[in-house]
Amino acid sequence: MGSTRLPGKVMMKIKEKPMLWYSVVRTRKAKLIDMAIVVTSTEKKDDVIYDYCTNNGIDCYRGSEQDVLDRYYQAARIFKADIVVRITSDCPLIDPKIIETTAKEFLAGGYDYARTSKSWPNGIGSVEIVKFDVLQKIWKIAKLPGEREHVTPYIYTHPDEFKIKTIDCDKDYEGIVLSVDTQPQFDAAKNIIENLGKKSDYFSMHEILAYLEKNKDILKSIESVERRGAEQYMRDLRMAQDRKN
Repeated sequence: MGSTRLPGKVMMKIKEKPMLWYSVVRTRKAKLIDMAIVVTSTEKKDDVIYDYCTNNGIDCYRGSEQDVLDRYYQAARIFKADIVVRITSDCPLIDPKIIETTAKEFLAGGYDYARTSKSWPNGIGSVEIVKFDVLQKIWKIAKLPGEREHVTPYIYTHPDEFKIKTIDCDKDYEGIVLSVDTQPQFDAAKNIIENLGKKSDYFSMHEILAYLEKNKDILKSIESVERRGAEQYMRDLRMAQDRKN
């Protein structure tokens, strides 16, 4: 609920349901997923998230607001997950088929960590998967604030320590950003869900892309929105390394 650019975004309504609901229900549609857990903070402002989950049959864990790595680790430990799939709550358009594709690659290759690359549309194909014992390892050794806040940076900044798989899309959609950090992005997601979700809560990445092709003004409305989060952390880390060198 403490988003700096769009406070309270996960509980903002689309078709009379909070945005968070779409992230959960679409994730649940991935066939290899056993359980979807909302992992929120113990801050009072997030009581509304916990209450919503409790009242709507959604498993929920509460932990540190800033140390999100600890929050993930503790939730995985308590719910006895041997593999953790990370979907951020600002992805109401996440495609469960992409979760399945990533999970199949992860399992088939015996990887420690797998993630989709930037070639997938952000917010539709943004998936990370990590073994619990790897999550436990980085929970013990990750020290930098950005490593704790963004959960997995320690893994992909230390590729020699882990068996990692990055999964590319068959076409480059990096310029499409449909995760929700701002009001224009929320409006775009709302428009897509209201129009494509008339018959079912599930519609695919390709259906979304086809809809955007016919409604170019939607992408135009969000094309100037700056991306933040782990990418900002990585930029800061590279700058620190350059200064050190």
